Amino acid sequence: MLNNISTYLKNEEYRVTFLKYGLHVLNYKSLIDINTNMIIFKIDNKLFKVNGKNMILKKMDKKEFLINGKIESVVINE
Repeated sequence: MLNNISTYLKNEEYRVTFLKYGLHVLNYKSLIDINTNMIIFKIDNKLFKVNGKNMILKKMDKKEFLINGKIESVVINE
């Protein structure tokens, strides 16, 4: 059991989580553009374009960020 937990905690894969109040992204590669209506970021070889309203960058560090606002759509290009 502890081995499974350790593997999960060390997992380097990305995660994009849609929240009631915004979006949480873990292990992103780069944040390309951000404004109140659109966010573009890259994970691995995928480009994510998030459209919404009143979006602001709430928290950010080198591995994750949190956006608050109303998410309306997400387009993923490979």
